[in-house]
Amino acid sequence: MNAHWGEIAALSAAVFWTVTALTFRKPMIQLSVGAFFGPFLGVSFSLIAVKYSPAGIAATLMSIVPVLIIAPSVILFKEKVTLKEISGAIIAVGGVALFFL
Repeated sequence: MNAHWGEIAALSAAVFWTVTALTFRKPMIQLSVGAFFGPFLGVSFSLIAVKYSPAGIAATLMSIVPVLIIAPSVILFKEKVTLKEISGAIIAVGGVALFFL
C-alpha cells in the first residue's frame, strides 16, 4: 500500500512542476502560482514519493514533466509541437527509466 502512495505523490509532483512551467500574463500571478506549486507542493510530494516508493520509480514518474508540458502548451498557447520535441520527451523519460533499472 505504501508504494502506491509514493507513486501518487511522484505523479502529483510532476503535475505541480508542470503547472509551474506554465506562464501567466500577469507577473504577480506567475510568481505566486510558481512559488506555491513548484518549490512548495512539488518538492513536498517528491520527498513523500521517495519515502514511500523505490527511488527509481519515483524518479521515473517525476521525470515526465517534459511529456506533461506538451499538451498544455498546445492548448493554452497554440504552439506547434514538432516530432523532434516529442521524440526528445520520450527519450528523456526512457533514459531515466533505463538509468534506474
